[in-house]
Amino acid sequence: MQDEQVNRDGQPENQLAQPGTSPTPHGTSGPPPHRSSWPIVLGIVAIVFGAAGFLGNLWATAAPFVMDQIMSSMTGEIGGEAEETFHATMEITRAWMSWAVGFGLVSVLVSGLLLVGGILLLMRRAASLQLLRTWAMVRMVMVVVGAVVGLRIQQQTFEMMRSTMGAELDQIPAGFLGAAAMFGTVISLLFGWALPVFFLIWFARQAIKDEVEGWM
Repeated sequence: MQDEQVNRDGQPENQLAQPGTSPTPHGTSGPPPHRSSWPIVLGIVAIVFGAAGFLGNLWATAAPFVMDQIMSSMTGEIGGEAEETFHATMEITRAWMSWAVGFGLVSVLVSGLLLVGGILLLMRRAASLQLLRTWAMVRMVMVVVGAVVGLRIQQQTFEMMRSTMGAELDQIPAGFLGAAAMFGTVISLLFGWALPVFFLIWFARQAIKDEVEGWM
């Protein structure tokens, strides 16, 4: 009987592989597990929107002061029928300045939350899930508040324009300006809620929860 050849570990070399399997080199395992690509895609989206919102809201916080300085420097240079409209516009701007600055500061913090959540998601950190969920819920509330206040500011502006430019605005159909303002408010709500609603739906999926539980 022919002696079996053995390898360096003392195991027979001519043992047949089990049916349906292929031999693998010694010391190696199967192919690495598949890594999903959605954290990269959503992470980049969150970083881009978070960074843009952070910078934009920083400017929105400073803009009321800049506009007030510009309008103050123009006082006395505008005369005639436009002067009354100009001063009424300044009054509305200054009346809402404190709110605009406060809302802008809060928006900066919320945008920072989205930015950090996107970075952690890109790094596949489990904390990113809660951060982005929190951002989505806070963002939805802020969109509603901003839309309602913005609508109120527009209504005050239209009322002011009718009192100072009544003859010129008589050519515009009654209710047109109000309808236009309401349409703009609805559009701002739809666009403002799009990403938060998508995130809440996506992260509510059980498959996503199971995958995130395996992260650090």
